Amino acid sequence: MRASHNLQIPIADQPGGLWVQRAVGAVTLLLGITLAVLLAFSTFTLAARGGATLTPALIFCAVIGTLSAFFVSVGGRMSFNRPNRHGSLLTPGLWFVIAALFFACAVFVMGTLVATRQFAKLEVAGYALALAVLAVMAGRRAMKKRDSAS
Repeated sequence: MRASHNLQIPIADQPGGLWVQRAVGAVTLLLGITLAVLLAFSTFTLAARGGATLTPALIFCAVIGTLSAFFVSVGGRMSFNRPNRHGSLLTPGLWFVIAALFFACAVFVMGTLVATRQFAKLEVAGYALALAVLAVMAGRRAMKKRDSAS
């Protein structure tokens, strides 16, 4: 068995792969820009109505903003064939920010469910915690790749 058998060939290096990568990147970038426009519209609507202190609306804006930043970052990297030096879709810091957001979401959901005595639905908070742990693992892996490359 050859050692190169286990290595993955980047999409851009495969025949016709650069066009596929750019097409997927363009769609992802367009989705991110669309979400950014939705975020701006939602923010201006909340500010105009004076209801900017509504917790669900603020959570909606935070989620849309995070998704928008993720899709714009990944779409831009794929469209313009600009891989990052970490060997990951995101930098380690962004993975940790995503982990913190999932953790905050889990704490908020857990607090809300306990306050309303809906204990049967606590598994939702568990899913958010699992996603937070996975994001931390992705960030740590990206840090290790960066450290081993230097």
